[in-house]
Amino acid sequence: MLVFGGCTQLPVGGAYENMGMYDVSASILQGDWGAPLGPGKESSPGVYSREYEKATISLDCAKWESSFSPK
Repeated sequence: MLVFGGCTQLPVGGAYENMGMYDVSASILQGDWGAPLGPGKESSPGVYSREYEKATISLDCAKWESSFSPK
């Protein structure tokens, strides 16, 4: 599930699910976050983050929530 300010959520239905069935027009998904500044890292147990030029994007695998933190 993708969460940013409670405005966008995408359920996960399996590894072979077609993303074409989701509305991915939310502005948060269309944003220009810049180039990645390095590989993703486990920032705390079960939470993975990746730094981009314009944001930090994280996924909490226990809660299945993502966050976008603009810089």
